[in-house]
Amino acid sequence: VGSAPGFDDPVAAQYLAIVRAVGAVGYEAQQIMLTGPAAQVKAIRTWPELVQLNLQLQAGQWVVQ
Repeated sequence: VGSAPGFDDPVAAQYLAIVRAVGAVGYEAQQIMLTGPAAQVKAIRTWPELVQLNLQLQAGQWVVQ
């Protein structure tokens, strides 16, 4: 996650990493449910269609499944 200001909290850093992972595949996160090494994200690619993405924490990186 690096040195992003305000993200020193480990949980906040995980949310930021999830937002970045979702953004890297062309989506904008709208809602995140984080449960340990798994996350469900409601996201938008094409307005107004909301889709659910599932992510897993693998080797310290969030991966869209």
